[in-house]
Amino acid sequence: MTREFLIIDGYNLMHAAGMARPNYGPGDLERCRNRLLRFLKSVLSAEARRRTTIVFDAWEPPPGRLSVYSVAGMTVQFADAPGEADAAIEQLIAAHSAPKQVTVISGDRRLQQAASRRKSRFIDSEAWYTRWEHRQPPEETPPSPSPKQNPDLSDQEVDYWLDIFGDIEDAATTENGPTESSRKDHDRSESDLEDDDRRGDDLGDDPMDDPQQGLPDIIDEDFLD
Repeated sequence: MTREFLIIDGYNLMHAAGMARPNYGPGDLERCRNRLLRFLKSVLSAEARRRTTIVFDAWEPPPGRLSVYSVAGMTVQFADAPGEADAAIEQLIAAHSAPKQVTVISGDRRLQQAASRRKSRFIDSEAWYTRWEHRQPPEETPPSPSPKQNPDLSDQEVDYWLDIFGDIEDAATTENGPTESSRKDHDRSESDLEDDDRRGDDLGDDPMDDPQQGLPDIIDEDFLD
């Protein structure tokens, strides 16, 4: 099967997807970029992400990061100067070793023409986003409480019901006596306790006494999550 390489005009897709803003306060632009990256991460497979490059103009690049870095397997590239993303994408198209396997995501006519010259495919950003927006996994919603549950019972009401059910249990035990299964469970419990007492000296140290055992490894999570 032919592999597809995606080259995405970052800000063009961000605007087409309605993730951009007319004005940006401090940190807003980076938050919008991260929202776009989260979207791409959610709709592209891990294999497709490894063949995806997103190019942004160099407006407020993330502080402390290189101009090219990886996020969730995708390559994120910032152009050398504001307004130079088109030139950077043209260079990527021209230098690609398999241009017929490249798909350019942009509504920019200049980039679409550059893709055509190399016989690469191109898709308008809005059309591509519309194709994928309904394939995002649905957000999990917490289950609604059962109508039979009433979390607002007072302590007095709880005690009242416990007393009633407690009386029923006591009455059943007093009138009918312990059942055959309960007698067997009781006999088994006493036998188990005696066996545990006899084996107690041979068990050694309880592994739970060691606070370092049973602790999960700490795993760094992707900063988009």
